[in-house]
Amino acid sequence: MDDAYMYFVKRAHTIAQGVKKTPVNWEEVFNHFGSNLDKETVIHVWLSHATAAKVVAAGYRCILSNSNVWYLPHLGTTWEKMYENDPYMNIDDPDEQKLILGGEACMWGETGDSSDLEWTIWPRAAAVAERLWSHSDVNNTVLMLPRLQSFRCLLTRRSIAAAPVLNNQAREAPPGPGSCYGQ
Repeated sequence: MDDAYMYFVKRAHTIAQGVKKTPVNWEEVFNHFGSNLDKETVIHVWLSHATAAKVVAAGYRCILSNSNVWYLPHLGTTWEKMYENDPYMNIDDPDEQKLILGGEACMWGETGDSSDLEWTIWPRAAAVAERLWSHSDVNNTVLMLPRLQSFRCLLTRRSIAAAPVLNNQAREAPPGPGSCYGQ
């Protein structure tokens, strides 16, 4: 069975590279085959952040989505936890850190639908975005709070139904009238 699986993975990579595309595999493929994969492969780590350290140590590039922190349908995960999640956790070598290409906040449909899509995504996805484009030492949630509140208000002024920043699982009503001014 492993031979057939490896044949499939290698064949898919050959097809992708044949049309000048970069193969991207979920971390399960890396966990199964390790460094037997082509070094041009990008590994998308989503199950365990610990795998990211193994991926870059093996010389592969990596995309993070860290399902226990950056999955937006996990409503119990606060924007603070999302913001504090360091993409370079347990990766101290600067050359290995360069192999982290970036990350993503993921929105899946198992806990929502079109009626609550925007307020499930926003403003928590903005916390992930700032985490990804900021230096590792920019991680203070107290300093981030006013920026996030301001961004949320910008979204609502543009008719995007962003949840109040200080809420319970992105499902409570704003703290009162004019919440963009009274957060």
